[in-house]
Order: sequence, then C-alpha cells, then structure tokens
Amino acid sequence: MNTIKIITTQNIELEYDLANVGERLLAWLIDAAIFTVYFIIILIIINIFSDSTGHNEVNNPWPQITISILVSIPFVLYNLACDVGLNGQTFGKKLMRIKVISLNGDQASFGQYLTRWLFRLVDIFIFNGLPAFVSIIVSDKKQRIGDLVAGTTVIRLRSRAALQQTIYVPTDQPAYEVSFPEIVRFSDGDMQLVREVINRVNQTGNILLAQQTAEKIKQTLQIQTEMEAFYFLQVLMADYNYLTSQSK
Repeated sequence: MNTIKIITTQNIELEYDLANVGERLLAWLIDAAIFTVYFIIILIIINIFSDSTGHNEVNNPWPQITISILVSIPFVLYNLACDVGLNGQTFGKKLMRIKVISLNGDQASFGQYLTRWLFRLVDIFIFNGLPAFVSIIVSDKKQRIGDLVAGTTVIRLRSRAALQQTIYVPTDQPAYEVSFPEIVRFSDGDMQLVREVINRVNQTGNILLAQQTAEKIKQTLQIQTEMEAFYFLQVLMADYNYLTSQSK
C-alpha cells in the first residue's frame, strides 16, 4: 500500500495511506449518484409546479430555465463548496473515508481547493477523466494533475481507536489535578496531531513515534518529566481537555 510521510509544523513525522484510484473513483460515483437524485427531485418539483399552474414548455420556457439554473450551478460548484465546507471532503469522500490534504500535512488552503477545482476541467471533464486516471496511477503521491499543481493529495483516513482507549477526558471529575498546565499554549490543531499520534501508536505499537513526539513537545513547552512517553501524551490530552472545558 502506498503511503506518504509528512513532517508537521511541530516537526512530527506522520504517515498516511494514500487513497488509490479505485477509492477515488467510487467516491466520485457516490457524488454522481447524489447529484442524480438531486436532479430528479428538482425535475419532479418543476413538473408539479408546471402542472399546477397549467403552463407548458412551449408557452412558458421558465421551467426549463429554472431547471438549468438549479442543476448547473450546484453541479459546477459542488466540489469546491464541499472541499471548503467539509475540510477536504465531498459526501462521496466522507463515505469512502478519504480526504484532500496539503502535502505539508496541514488542511489545504482555499487557494489549493480552488486550483484543484479549476483543473477538474482538464482532469475530468474535457478528456472524460483519462488524465486524472493516468496521473493518479503513475505519480508517486497518487496525485491527479490538479493535485500536482495545487500541492495536495488524497489520503485514506485511518479507523480511529475508541475514544476511551486513546484519550482520557476528565470533565466529569471536579477534583482532577492538571499535571502540565503549559499545554494551554497549544492550539486545537496541535492537539489533533497529538491525538493522531496516540491513535497511530495504538494501532501500530510504534513506541518510537510516541517518544519522538513527547521529546519534541517537551522541548517546545520546556517541560521536564520522566513520565513514560505514551502515557505522557495521554496525560497532555487529558490536561488539555480539562483546561479547555473549564474555560468555556
């Protein structure tokens, strides 16, 4: 299985499985099916309206114009709107558990989403998807042309371990004692990376990843502790959950 290694802004190396061409095609087919259902619903509504008002297409072209507007605009903007609104996923990608990310590991920017969207014209529509198919097959990072230009790729989201197995959330314990208050300097995005590492270690047993992450966090926050690395990450997550819950 093809993977991509990404160095995050915290200098943490994360490894993701790349979505293959089959998964991306299935996501596209799901989106196409959703849009087909939408089109049928719009068509039924327009026909009901036309029948109730006694208008016909010869004397009144507005139903056809309305259908064109209601269908073409969402069709054209669907992928861009979903990528921006759903953080790199369409509904098809959500069901297939794949996602667009920037090659630096961050969430893709609006400019990157826009570039991918513009290149769909070349990738998919003009040549019936052949350029996208070939590009995904031959490129190291499974990128279609739009991804190559935008600096993005599509990854497979790993199944998450159960929350209680990875993150201890002490919001129900008023007597909870915070071990590392320095963690409030981290953002939600930083803690999402910590959570990703915890899940990754749970899945693979890669204790070295936990140790590297723990050392980097200790250096960043100037924390001194002899706590075992994996447990240290879990305590950090618990502290962060508790502190952020108290500030709300």
